[in-house]
Amino acid sequence: MGRIKTAIFILVAGTLVVAQPIRKNGDCTGLTPRLNASSGENWGQFPIKPTSGFAVGTYQPPLTPQQSINCVETPPDLVPEIIEDESIQGCNPGPHYLMYFTFDERGRVWAVDARDYPNTINSNRTTGGQGRILIMEDTDGDGALNSCKEFYKGLVIPTSVEVVKGGVVVSVHPNVYFIPNNNDVGGTPELLYSGASAQNYDTHGGINSLTYSIDNWVYGHTGAKFNPTGNAFTVNGVDASNGSTWRFRNPGIGSMGTSTFQLWTTGDANAHGIGQREDGNFFQSSATSGNRASHSIRRGERAISMITGNGNSVYNPITGDLYLWEGNNTPPAGRTATSGFDFYTARLLPEKYNNRFFMCDGAYSMCHQDEMAVSNSGATAGSFNATFLTGTNGNIIASKDAWFAPLKVRTGPDGALWVLDWYNYLFLHNPASPGGAGGAWCQSNNCNSPGNLRTKTRSRIYRLLPKDGAPQPYLNLGSSATEATLVNALSHTNFMWRLQAQKQLIYRTTLSAATLDLLEAILKSQATPDAMGNDPAATHAIWVLEGRGLLASDAARWAPVVQAALGNSAWATRRNIVQAVPRTAAYGTVLTAACAVNDENAQVRIQAMVAIDEGATSTQAMWTSFDIGKVTSARTAAGISTSGTRPCTPTTGALPARVTVSIAAGRAGDLPNQLRYNLIGTGLELNVNLQLPSGELVVYDLRGQVAFRSTFENGHWSQTSVQNLKMPVYFYTYHSKDGGTLKGQIPMTGNL
Repeated sequence: MGRIKTAIFILVAGTLVVAQPIRKNGDCTGLTPRLNASSGENWGQFPIKPTSGFAVGTYQPPLTPQQSINCVETPPDLVPEIIEDESIQGCNPGPHYLMYFTFDERGRVWAVDARDYPNTINSNRTTGGQGRILIMEDTDGDGALNSCKEFYKGLVIPTSVEVVKGGVVVSVHPNVYFIPNNNDVGGTPELLYSGASAQNYDTHGGINSLTYSIDNWVYGHTGAKFNPTGNAFTVNGVDASNGSTWRFRNPGIGSMGTSTFQLWTTGDANAHGIGQREDGNFFQSSATSGNRASHSIRRGERAISMITGNGNSVYNPITGDLYLWEGNNTPPAGRTATSGFDFYTARLLPEKYNNRFFMCDGAYSMCHQDEMAVSNSGATAGSFNATFLTGTNGNIIASKDAWFAPLKVRTGPDGALWVLDWYNYLFLHNPASPGGAGGAWCQSNNCNSPGNLRTKTRSRIYRLLPKDGAPQPYLNLGSSATEATLVNALSHTNFMWRLQAQKQLIYRTTLSAATLDLLEAILKSQATPDAMGNDPAATHAIWVLEGRGLLASDAARWAPVVQAALGNSAWATRRNIVQAVPRTAAYGTVLTAACAVNDENAQVRIQAMVAIDEGATSTQAMWTSFDIGKVTSARTAAGISTSGTRPCTPTTGALPARVTVSIAAGRAGDLPNQLRYNLIGTGLELNVNLQLPSGELVVYDLRGQVAFRSTFENGHWSQTSVQNLKMPVYFYTYHSKDGGTLKGQIPMTGNL
């Protein structure tokens, strides 16, 4: 889906220029680190001298976008471009102080411009501030963001924004607001959740990172509570402050049911950054801890040990001009201010990036990349492990420009990896302790950051493209998109578009019967898993049904569909289905029939354990005795205390003593359709009165494990029957020696 390309001309200082992505066009200009004052080169002096611990010195000046990108380094298979900078037109004032961004259903950028950070605060967080929400767009299709609108102004230090039904939610500590969208103009903010907090707070501890997750909840973080007199974030009696992750649903933003706020996890050091994999696994980052992120399994449970690997490794900045905090310019061991955690979730970049996650450290002027792997066996089954890529190989982007301050990474609508550059010499709070209550914020003007070192006049957004590849076209999944278009987008190669399609299908007032039939067909289709072990369309289809409340309201229709879908060979899809289904007896029966607790994949087993613990199978026998090792490791990984062992006996319904079944579908080539079998209880008996060419029959279960093999020669089977088939459905493939193939399903009820 291409877009017409029209050049946009901008008059700058009397010169007519074309707005387009900026790429390198030369070498990095000579830069003198601030600490190298003895060189005699004087780039200027700090406009103020901190009260202690820091000497007046020289510092590198800010660079133009073209100069700055010339100082950027990326892996050799990627090409960086600046697609937004302070010259963008339409917002007044134009230059920005961007701290966070997200996308809408048209691929437009929504960003918070926190111009008061870190020093301005008042009791009314939605008026009197300079903070804004901006909408930026590429109107001509060349990749550069050339149009900017001011959606709302007056917020006091907004830290994140997420697009929801009818508007946006925005975090403005200690509150979460909903701002209606009136044709790209923000209406009156509505308070969703109010946290009790002292007015004078440490800006380390603000709420941040609002993220719409695949499970239809909006998640957020609360930073560290360094100042003991403030920073509380307590909602409806739930203390979600000091390194907590929390989530909410609200009918005012398109969620089903009543308004619900939940604490998710606690204890992440100075948390800033939420990332989710395509398989639905969820992670939250820590700014200064040894573990760069922790894996969330369920509400109330996180597992730091699930992401490990060389925890003491140090990031590799390529600039020596590090002006940090408290008068200290010596980099600490490990990391200083990691933020913006996320995964790459498209297919434009080379395949090696598919399983990697990224962390930015603006104080070091770089973003790091790590490999991610998941264990599926032994005592660590279900756990994640990060391999720390060392040296400059570990940088996904870094710069010699000391003003380069990457803050957030996201997979863009074009399939590229996008990086928000805050572009500030002072990445952290104040240059020295304010001498007050011990926090990084104070009201005295003496605590203001050195004037032009925090100019609040520049911002850049980079995208990283493959060296030999073009960006992908945008979609428009807004109100003009048909339901069929939205359903089709559920299988897009970019998770960002799939999630947008999921949201729009949930937000529609009604869905047609034809659309529901399409969703049912997707769940039953058993598509071949992708490289991530996922059937994307089916994974998002189950969450569409969950988000609209259909799984709960019409279990008579959807429970059988769910049972069939649990035969999907994509483990990530099975995991999401088990996670999504209501915790009711009807779906407990389904999970029991599928023996989900003994799934071959540990991630599915973990979610089955969570389902048990949350009551879905309180009256069902779902534990298995013949593979207790898998169950034990999954239960341990899930943080579940349930103990005991019960047999797993699938509920298949009343079976006649013998059912003869003729396969009526699945022919391929010219193989005669003569395969017949008999069902006997939980067993299978092959019919010998056949006119089949010689070949082999392979019967396998819904996990891909072979349950039965038999060769057919001269009218006889090498093995005629098998017993104790415990799955609700099996699959078969018959390969004849003359090249013919016959495939199909064997439902143990005898009903095709």
